[in-house]
Amino acid sequence: MNENHVYDMIIVGGGPGGYTSALYAARAGFDTIVLEKLSAGGQMSLTWQIDNYPGFENGIDGFSLAEKMQKQAEKFGAKSEYAEVFNMNLTGKLKRVETSSGIYIGKEIFLTGRWRA
Repeated sequence: MNENHVYDMIIVGGGPGGYTSALYAARAGFDTIVLEKLSAGGQMSLTWQIDNYPGFENGIDGFSLAEKMQKQAEKFGAKSEYAEVFNMNLTGKLKRVETSSGIYIGKEIFLTGRWRA
């Protein structure tokens, strides 16, 4: 992590919503990073069988689906960092996200999942 680096988009939460957002943002050319506390997929990664996700007629476990989502977003240039978010300053042109692995600066912040201040 480079505190002087300014991301176009910082996504807080690496669940399905986070990695879907990362995929589209990175594919559109935005410098994107996903910050996730535990592992790709968030709570979904703990689910042993998902039967209602398109494209997997026999179902898939949450961990495997999460890995696929992460790899697809990273294929387009999104980055992933495992870090717990402690504080955010969302005022001003540049936003600041303080995490267990350091400070991230971004133009836009997208909050997903169950993050609470």
